[in-house]
Order: sequence, then C-alpha cells, then structure tokens
Amino acid sequence: MCSVGGLRVTLHIMTLRLLILGLLIWLIWRWLYRPRRTTTTPTEPSLQNMVRCARCGLHVPERDAVSKAGRFYCSAQHQLEDGQ
Repeated sequence: MCSVGGLRVTLHIMTLRLLILGLLIWLIWRWLYRPRRTTTTPTEPSLQNMVRCARCGLHVPERDAVSKAGRFYCSAQHQLEDGQ
C-alpha cells in the first residue's frame, strides 16, 4: 500500500512539473513573439493658420498661400487674375 501512495505523490509531482514547464514554455514563446511596439507615437496633426483666398474665397494653410500686399491667394494664378 505504501508504494501505491508514493506512486500517487510522484505522479502528482510529475504532473505539476509538466504544467509548470508548459507554462514557462508558453510565457517564453509569448514574450519572443509579442507584437513589437513602435517607438514613435502617433501625434495629433498640428494646427495651422488658415487664410482665405482674396479671389475665390477658398481657405488654404497660410504656409501654402501666395501673398502680396497683405492679401492671400490659393495660387499664383489667382494672384495674377486679381491684379492687385
């Protein structure tokens, strides 16, 4: 009888060891194949000052606008057409 009880304890210990080994393998695999995070975080688009074209009224970013004599235009063509 003693050997049967000892066998049960040995089987429980072996089962516990296999579960722990399986858990360790799973954790290592998950750590190795985890999705990589990018170092850059998405940033919000910077706000830009918008100006209105003196010819057609289209709003464009100030850095893209053509200006002359304090007036802003959406293109060089509209600046020429306005004649100012």
